[in-house]
Amino acid sequence: MTRSFTELDTLFDAHAVLAGVVLPTLRDVIAQPGAFTSDTRLEGTLIVLAQTVRSLNRALTENAGDRT
Repeated sequence: MTRSFTELDTLFDAHAVLAGVVLPTLRDVIAQPGAFTSDTRLEGTLIVLAQTVRSLNRALTENAGDRT
């Protein structure tokens, strides 16, 4: 039972990061003309996004391994 809460927590955390950090930052950068490619927030956002994807991959891989 604890494992399902852990997987749910991982998905909730990923959603919180995407909805609360990544999307607002990208929207803000896009809204500023001329700053898109040189904005340092993009690098930080990409790092956060990469970590979130790794976390989701790990959770999904562990979950898929339990079902086989």
